[in-house]
Amino acid sequence: RPGWAYFKVGELREASGRHAAAALAYSKAAENRGQALFNMGRCYEKLRKTALAKKAYESLRKVRPLNDSHRVGGLARLGLIYELEGKPRKAAQVYADILKNAPQGTVLELARKRLLALTKDGSL
Repeated sequence: RPGWAYFKVGELREASGRHAAAALAYSKAAENRGQALFNMGRCYEKLRKTALAKKAYESLRKVRPLNDSHRVGGLARLGLIYELEGKPRKAAQVYADILKNAPQGTVLELARKRLLALTKDGSL
């Protein structure tokens, strides 16, 4: 099962601090796709490659089930990236997705607070 092997290689490389090599392995992982994309985005963030991290997190929009913890966690990070880029409307769309699909917990609260902040400061 090469898809599983790539995921495990990604985990090992990430644990040893080899974030670029880990991201490459995660990109080839067919199994645990939601977690692989989330981990890949995190690796790119650690390498300060925000555009690549954003691309990985954007790919999470297609992951099913919609309430997958790695999906909603990655979308929260995507929303924050959009805010930092000065794209409040895109961030709001991502936070709305999280509010609709995330189970109760920290990510849901973060999305609620960020959406409220964007509304209050007139960004939307």
